Amino acid sequence: MLFTLHNVAVAYDNKPIFSPVSFQLNTGEKMAISGPSGKGKSSLFNVLLGFEHRYQGEVFYDGKPLSPAVIQEIRKQVAWLPQEINVLPTQTVREFIYTPFEYQVNKHKRPAINQVESILEEFDLKAEILDHTIGSVSGGEKQRVGILTVLLLQRSILFLDEPVAALDARMKKKVVDRLLGNKQLTVLSTSHDAVWNDHCDKIVTL
Repeated sequence: MLFTLHNVAVAYDNKPIFSPVSFQLNTGEKMAISGPSGKGKSSLFNVLLGFEHRYQGEVFYDGKPLSPAVIQEIRKQVAWLPQEINVLPTQTVREFIYTPFEYQVNKHKRPAINQVESILEEFDLKAEILDHTIGSVSGGEKQRVGILTVLLLQRSILFLDEPVAALDARMKKKVVDRLLGNKQLTVLSTSHDAVWNDHCDKIVTL
């Protein structure tokens, strides 16, 4: 089992964010965490990535209990795409895509510009968008840029927060096929989208 959770819950000031949840996620599986907004779906991601320490229950990664060393191991394997991409609106799409590759752990994976242009085309985006600012592109374009950046990182595990919320039906199908149809990827997502959820192996409701 890649991730195993036993009765994991998060509470702030003794107020539960979500009820205890248990699940197993195996290598190559696709899972969607579903539930009303504000029920702590993103908080669960933060637990697994070591950003949220106020939790109860047990978390295991590859059979090992969560610890600072294990968290570092997880972060090296995971590419995380939050629902809201918080960057300066004046940052260009090119700068956004290449920012993760400034970190030492990713420098050896820095893509050549022809690779970037190729994956832009795959997601129906023109190369000219690279020089546009993040603040000037549409919500759907921004979401596609986030997805292709995650793919360029070539990580084996993807954490995706509402990955198709801003996409039209045609592009949604393309993203579903690209991400959920890849047997090499392990995908943990949050989603309210019926199409996305229908293509996942497991659904966990908070």
